Amino acid sequence: MTARQLFALHGFAATSVTRIAAAADVAAATVYNHFPHKEDLFFQDRCPWVQIADHLADNPERHRTGSELIGVVSDVVAAHLERLTEPGGRTTLEDLLGHPGLALWERGLQRRAQAAISAHISRHAARTVRPEADRCAALTIAEASTIIADRRRIVMDCASDPVPDDGLSARELLHGRLVELHDLVVNQVQGPLASH
Repeated sequence: MTARQLFALHGFAATSVTRIAAAADVAAATVYNHFPHKEDLFFQDRCPWVQIADHLADNPERHRTGSELIGVVSDVVAAHLERLTEPGGRTTLEDLLGHPGLALWERGLQRRAQAAISAHISRHAARTVRPEADRCAALTIAEASTIIADRRRIVMDCASDPVPDDGLSARELLHGRLVELHDLVVNQVQGPLASH
């Protein structure tokens, strides 16, 4: 049984690292070598913020245009939203809502993703846009967070009913919003320069 399955079955509080290690047939120290905190293990492979930051770190020379970067963020968030409808998705959300420490941890992961997006924009954007990298990254995370929060509410409101599967429409919504923000920032930055 994987850590993800154990968290889904027993919840965050009732799933110890020792239990995870026993299920994986390894020593607890081995788990801690790879995941210094139980929260790291909880969010691994289920948090879009970790996936965005890791993807950009692993692929620093890819997604050089705004539209490519928007596509990556939209795809990662859509995949996260689709996983919320899988077995255990509701338990994950109950854990996030029931453990303020997990929500706080997730906000730290959002900041990590924001910093990764900002660094990526600074590395690849036009010189005129680079000073706005932090703002672009903050707007990107804010839009993604809003859509994720809305989808999480839907999952929680459905109780035991099937959750409507609209991961694709959420992707399209996020993609459209991010394109609008991208165009707005680029026009704001380049507008005054173009008139000179």
